[in-house]
Amino acid sequence: MNSLPSNDPSILDVATELRRYDEACAELLSLLRRQKRTRQEDHLCINGYAELKRQLKRDSAHGTISGVKRSMSDAERFFFEYAVRHAAQALKPAINYSRVIKTWTSAVSNAKSEIKYKLQDLEKKHPGA
Repeated sequence: MNSLPSNDPSILDVATELRRYDEACAELLSLLRRQKRTRQEDHLCINGYAELKRQLKRDSAHGTISGVKRSMSDAERFFFEYAVRHAAQALKPAINYSRVIKTWTSAVSNAKSEIKYKLQDLEKKHPGA
């Protein structure tokens, strides 16, 4: 039951989407960890955090890629839903559009860990995905 056919195209879709989230978290973390950010970089942090939180909330609502209301594929059920649900839960700190909040860094780091955990699980079970 836990084994998906390796030619299932939704495995590739899920892997691609989890990699996109992983990269988005990494880019945002890079900005958040800078000691001295410009006003423009702060603006990028604020917008990046808000967008990441919005996308994860949307996708976790139904456990599907792009948050589409439909039945989950096996790949979404086994890998994607868990990752986005836990990553969304990690982004608890509220969005503050006037300044960067210090707790965002640890929240994004935790979200990235949740995404990476399921991405590595997927890659282990489906090499080449």
